[in-house]
Amino acid sequence: MFNPILAAVTADSALTTACQSAADAVKANIEAIIPIALGILGVVIGIRLGIRVFKKLTSASAS
Repeated sequence: MFNPILAAVTADSALTTACQSAADAVKANIEAIIPIALGILGVVIGIRLGIRVFKKLTSASAS
């Protein structure tokens, strides 16, 4: 016999489980991407600062 209350609870449970697993997957991906992105950002900022210091040193010695 079909029980609509049981069907609604089962569908709700399935939806909750699906959303939870999707959130876990996104969290795992973000946790993997953040260190890589911060490493790349650090290299880019380091290069920019290095170029800026080099330009300041070369312009100071030319004056």
